[in-house]
Amino acid sequence: MNTPKVAVDQQGTDAEIAQRIKVALVLDGSNIRSLSEASGIGYRPLLRSLRGERHLNFQEVSNIANALSIRPSTLVPSHFAELAS
Repeated sequence: MNTPKVAVDQQGTDAEIAQRIKVALVLDGSNIRSLSEASGIGYRPLLRSLRGERHLNFQEVSNIANALSIRPSTLVPSHFAELAS
C-alpha cells in the first residue's frame, strides 16, 4: 500500500494540538495536574508538551482525550482527519 507523502509542519501541529488540549481543559473545568494523573502522562512531560517543548504521540493524545471524555479527533488538526479518510 502506498501512503501519500504529505508535508506537515510539526511545530504548528504540536501547537494546535496543545491549544486544543488547553481549551478542552478549560471546558472540562480541569487542570494539568489532574489531566496528568487521569491520562497516565507525567506532569512535567505533559507541561512541556503543552508549552510546545515536547511532542505528544498518538497514544498520549488518545489517553488525554479519554481522560477528558472527548474524541481524540477533537484534539488533532482537521487535515489529519482528511488523510485518514
